[in-house]
Amino acid sequence: MELTDIEAKILQLESGRFQKMCNELLCKMHYTPYNYVGSQSGTNKTILGTPDAIFLDSENKYVYVEYTVQQSGLPKKVKEDTEKCLKDIKKEGLEKIFSRIIYMHSCKNISPS
Repeated sequence: MELTDIEAKILQLESGRFQKMCNELLCKMHYTPYNYVGSQSGTNKTILGTPDAIFLDSENKYVYVEYTVQQSGLPKKVKEDTEKCLKDIKKEGLEKIFSRIIYMHSCKNISPS
């Protein structure tokens, strides 16, 4: 299978399957799953909320993860989702035990506008 075939398959994924694929990638990158907040168990459906998933890093600090398959207006979505994550981190008092926000997307062309 060529790389372009893999890219094409990823672009065809609906949001639930994309989230599951990304969750598996993060596990392979040695992040420990804590809560798949945005996934409906036993299905390929997503649940609205912030963040889409929470992992723990090697220092046991929280890693918030956001996913999207949205193809247009991605810079605005990234900004809005990131702001929601930061607001939640502050509301929950996690600033000292928080590591990073990871944003995973399937958008093939990102422009800053």
